[in-house]
Amino acid sequence: HRHISIAAGNVYFRNILFERGATPVIGNGGSLLMTGSTTLVSATNCAFEGSSVTDRAGAIIVNAGTLELVSTTIAASNAGTSGGALVLENNATGHLTNVTLSGNSAGTNGGALSIIDSTCTLLNCTLTANTCDDSGLTGGNGGGIYHAAGTGTVKVGNTIITGNLDGSSAGDVFPDVSGIFESLGHNFIGSDDGLDTGSGTPFTNGVMGDQVETLVNPQLAPLANNGGILSTHRLDGASPAIDAGDNRLVTVPPFPRDTFIRDARGQVRKVNGLVDIGAYEGPPETVVRLIASDATASEWNASQGSITLQRSIASGSITVNLTIAPNSTTDSSDYTLQGPNLTV
Repeated sequence: HRHISIAAGNVYFRNILFERGATPVIGNGGSLLMTGSTTLVSATNCAFEGSSVTDRAGAIIVNAGTLELVSTTIAASNAGTSGGALVLENNATGHLTNVTLSGNSAGTNGGALSIIDSTCTLLNCTLTANTCDDSGLTGGNGGGIYHAAGTGTVKVGNTIITGNLDGSSAGDVFPDVSGIFESLGHNFIGSDDGLDTGSGTPFTNGVMGDQVETLVNPQLAPLANNGGILSTHRLDGASPAIDAGDNRLVTVPPFPRDTFIRDARGQVRKVNGLVDIGAYEGPPETVVRLIASDATASEWNASQGSITLQRSIASGSITVNLTIAPNSTTDSSDYTLQGPNLTV
């Protein structure tokens, strides 16, 4: 059964797992149904997993009112029609910050998010592995986000929308986005097929820091527990999302409160001075410096040369591979290592 229905008032959720929500027969919003224009629901550090409905909004439907999701993950939810994870409709307002939408699916439009006559802002979110038209028979669009023509704006900044799918076997195939969007800059968009460029400030590669259809692998690791209480997609290796965000979007405002200038796991943002794109902030880069001082030594006068390794991260081990030239008269016994966690 559906977990909660809210028709009025302000409701705040924190550190809650909503799991396997569902609605009987034909229903909407497997975990949460919001109605009423004065309703405000705020969810922080929450997870919605495995919800399923026969109609719209696998996990959450907002029919008017305001929804604030902060450091929250919606995953593996399914809607028989639109909005695998979330639907905003009827002049609803959505604020999504540090949100991960992953592995959700819809029978028609909006594998993760469907927005109809409503307004939504996404900051430092990650939308990946979501699917619209999961049967391949309905011609649905927007594996990541579907924004229906009409009133309302969808603003997106410092956000990853890539690796989503449109199961349509014919007609339009819009895997990541469909509709009109206003870019706040520094987004990573896998495919702009389905993007309506007739109005707004659309995602444009190389403009305002947006990376659009670059064919570069975003290097998103599978959804997993990477620390904290939520599952997230870790940024691996040399991901183009690392240090590629806009610091101005992680100040207060537009982040709702100063405690949210962190990633979805609660880790501090801007670890290298620049914020990453998406809900996950990568760890500080380990920098190793090699410093040679009096590196030439004479065995005859017992003088000593020194080579110093410095690193920016104190924890963990460093392995030093020592290679001696074939014509050298020295050997490994001539070298002494000083310091913790060193291996030759």
